[in-house]
Amino acid sequence: MFLGQALLGVHFCLGAALARMEMNSLSSELLPRLDSIELAGQPDLAATTFVGGLKHLPIRYSIK
Repeated sequence: MFLGQALLGVHFCLGAALARMEMNSLSSELLPRLDSIELAGQPDLAATTFVGGLKHLPIRYSIK
């Protein structure tokens, strides 16, 4: 049995809690220190049939 099935169902990601914690850190610690942030090119999506998402997300930023 897959561990994710035992916890919250077939489609629960074991890394979801870590991803939420990383995004919380980004929004509470890094973003307030930036003057601006913007895309610096086209996002590159991962070409897969299993787990999709961003492969590259080029950004441009300036610090306060």
